[in-house]
Amino acid sequence: MRIAKFWNEVKSEVLKVVWPTRRDVIISSVLIIIVSACAALFFFAIDYMSYKLIKLILGVSK
Repeated sequence: MRIAKFWNEVKSEVLKVVWPTRRDVIISSVLIIIVSACAALFFFAIDYMSYKLIKLILGVSK
């Protein structure tokens, strides 16, 4: 009996949730993709500059 009560409470709580609109989901998704791409470019640039600096300091060339 307690399980049935639990599921009824879960159902009533889920009905109270304000779900995002389709537009909100699309905007959030695009924003996440843009921020992720910018972060990837930033870390690529830092990595590349570190590589070049270490190569310059050690005097290693190909």
